[in-house]
Amino acid sequence: KNIHFTQCRKPWNCVGEGQAQNVPKKDKIKGLIDTSAGNLDVCLKVVKLWHELRTDFEDKMYNLTKDKRIIETRNGNYMPEVFNGHCDKLFKYKKIEAEDSSFKLVPKLYDEL
Repeated sequence: KNIHFTQCRKPWNCVGEGQAQNVPKKDKIKGLIDTSAGNLDVCLKVVKLWHELRTDFEDKMYNLTKDKRIIETRNGNYMPEVFNGHCDKLFKYKKIEAEDSSFKLVPKLYDEL
């Protein structure tokens, strides 16, 4: 299965808000989900799933490396019920942080595949 995120915005864009297309131009916030063309609730469910997958990856990476930076940076406070701590605020994504040595071990997560 795959998902096309265009209407819902990319998960790393940290967009959890929508606006109708007919909002006056002076009041529009560029980059919000267009609720005239898409369903905000569905978009948030899809984006939440992506962030759950990232959290699962982080957990596996932490269990392999014990690098606390991986889970300590999961502390963003923008809609944590959707973004799992990966966003500080609207449009402000928190990338995975880890020691270089931890990133080098990522292929070991996939040895069994």
